[in-house]
Amino acid sequence: MELAVPTGPWTEEDLPDEDRLVELLEGTLVVNAPPSGLHQLAVKRLVQRIDSSASAGYEAVEAVGVRIPGGSYFIPDVALVSVERLTADTSTFEPADVALVAEVVSPSSQSLDREVKPRIYAQAGIPEYWLVEIGGRVEESIVHVCRLAEGAYAQERSFPLGR
Repeated sequence: MELAVPTGPWTEEDLPDEDRLVELLEGTLVVNAPPSGLHQLAVKRLVQRIDSSASAGYEAVEAVGVRIPGGSYFIPDVALVSVERLTADTSTFEPADVALVAEVVSPSSQSLDREVKPRIYAQAGIPEYWLVEIGGRVEESIVHVCRLAEGAYAQERSFPLGR
């Protein structure tokens, strides 16, 4: 992949179009390692779990872009997006289109997933943030459900990801 280096902060337009593992954190380029198989199994189960409890008019999808005001662009592992916006055939959504984002913590993304992304998603007004801590097996993974309250996420409950 070849990227032209911008003269100022990176923008969404500077990112490659295909097969992105690249995000922006307030104009700074963040390159992510490919996810492990265990990570992908957790994401698959998470999509099923979120879809089973989603409100009508929303669907859980993997690896779509979320454009955050202030120069950030994230690709959450799972996002619960309005079906109306999903049918617009775009890969990038605004925070108003997203009811929930979920991140599965990887060794290379611990501080981003546990500290940075929740703060930025909360500032953007996304109502829920789910954080998945992977166990030795996917069934041992723990999901922490956080809801937006007074501009920050507050943990509401936790449960095992299970089967």
